[in-house]
Amino acid sequence: MKTIIVQLSDLEHNSLGLSKNSFLFSEIIDLIEQQIARQDLHRSVELATQNGLSSMTMEEINAEIKSAAKTKHHLSELRGLGKEMWQNLSIDSFVQCERALWD
Repeated sequence: MKTIIVQLSDLEHNSLGLSKNSFLFSEIIDLIEQQIARQDLHRSVELATQNGLSSMTMEEINAEIKSAAKTKHHLSELRGLGKEMWQNLSIDSFVQCERALWD
């Protein structure tokens, strides 16, 4: 078994809710995935609020889904969809992380 030393600030340590100082690599991955999921959820709530979706009832949401499912769209309409997710992300870093997961 190999040992890797990772240094975290107190703020990072506390924000991840860490209660011990030694972790398996798989535990670190799980913690990071959970943190990313929390950040994504917060961002989704922000976007929903900005776009007036947070005040919709379940009936309104279901009606929107049914309406969208009935509507035929051309593939070109998807151009740029979700681009805000990539605004603050380095593509090179993203690709490096993805490739690291292949190993």
